[in-house]
Formats: sequence, structure tokens, C-alpha cells
Amino acid sequence: MRLAGKVAIVTWACRGIGLATARRFAEEGAQVVAADIKDAAVEQAGGVGSGQGAIQSVRVDVSRAGQVAELVAATVRRYGRLEVLHSNAAIMRDGSVIDLAEDDWDAMLATNVKGTYLCAKYGIPAMRRSGGGSFIVTASVNSIYAESDIAGYCATKGAVMQLTRAMGIDRGQRGARVDLRQGRRDQRLVLEGLLFRADAGTYPQLPFVARAFRGRCRLFPLVAGAALFMAAHFNRRPTRSGCLRSP
Repeated sequence: MRLAGKVAIVTWACRGIGLATARRFAEEGAQVVAADIKDAAVEQAGGVGSGQGAIQSVRVDVSRAGQVAELVAATVRRYGRLEVLHSNAAIMRDGSVIDLAEDDWDAMLATNVKGTYLCAKYGIPAMRRSGGGSFIVTASVNSIYAESDIAGYCATKGAVMQLTRAMGIDRGQRGARVDLRQGRRDQRLVLEGLLFRADAGTYPQLPFVARAFRGRCRLFPLVAGAALFMAAHFNRRPTRSGCLRSP
């Protein structure tokens, strides 16, 4: 099992891609803390797991610094360490800049961008103290190009992509690797992982593509498999750089 003995946190983990990822991590032996903002979703996911791993569900609002800090601290108190944190929480609100309500703009920035920042702020130091780890972010095709009537979502996902790249450069030599994956179901997907190793002699700033795929069928297991690849290889240095696209 590729994650035997590892401890992972997955946010927005009680549905969709997050739940599929949490289950996949547990199947590979990880102790998974599944965080979600909705009580009903948390109750549904509690206790789900297989193999030697297991899933513990908790209610967390990733836009609240105190809640994210306690999520990480409680995980370390319970399991003694943290090797993987998958920042997967995101929301979408429709509208152009004219139509989009200010409250919806603020909510997307708080969840999508600030939530990623807070997970990294508190999660990366815990992974460093645990001997290293992988910080994984779910991006979107809208990190790269825009679509109509989702201006705020496009802005936040573009910000998340750049934030992830900056964190990869900042943290590359310091015990945690930062990865970016894209997870929209309805478009051609390019999966770009920024893979870094703690003891690299120089900054490995070029992107390394772990896997690319497209299609609607079996999306959740495919994206979960990509996250597993990133989580299971956090101590490996990239062997090549470039960008693979599905035909």
C-alpha cells in the first residue's frame, strides 16, 4: 500500500472529488481526516474506509484561520504527524462582474483563495516537523482560461494556480512539496504537478506533469488517482519537465 502509515487531511472531502480522494487514500493505508463545512456531509462520510487506513470526518470552514489551525493541530495530536494535505475546498457563484453580487465575490475569495492560503500556512509547518510531505491543490481549467458568466470563479482559480506555484518555489528546499492538479469535468484536462524535493541543491522551478486525462466518465476516481500519485511520491525529485496534453 502506497500510503501505509501516512496521515492525510483532505478538505471538502465528504462529496465528489474530495470523498473519492479520501477513500482512495484510506484504501492505500492512510489515516485520513476528511474536513467539510456541511454537517450532513460530514455525518455521511464518517467511518468510511478500507484496507489498513480509515477516515475520520470533521466539520471545518477553511476560510476561518482558527478552524484550520485547529484542524491541523488536532490531526497532529491524534496521529502524531502529518504528511499530506489536499486543499480541495472551492465554491462557484455564477455571474459577470456586473451581475455578481459582492457577497458572492467575497465568499469565493474566502473559500477558494484564502482557504488554500490558510491550509498551507498551518499545514506546511506541520509536514516539515513530520519529516516532509506533499501539499496538493485542486485547480481548474479556469486557472488557465476564462469562460463567460463565472468571472469571480475564474479570478480565484487563476489566483490559486499562481499561489501554488509561488509556494512550490518558496517551500521546495524546506521539507514540503507543493502540487497542482486540475479537476473540472467538462473540459480537456491538463494535470500539472509542481514537484519539489526538500534536499534539492537548486530550486527545481520547472513544472513536471504527472498525468493528463480527459473525459466525463469516472472523473472522481481518475482525479483521486492523480492525488494519490502526488501524495505517494512526495520524497521523489522530478525526472523531467514539460506539459502533456490529452489528444
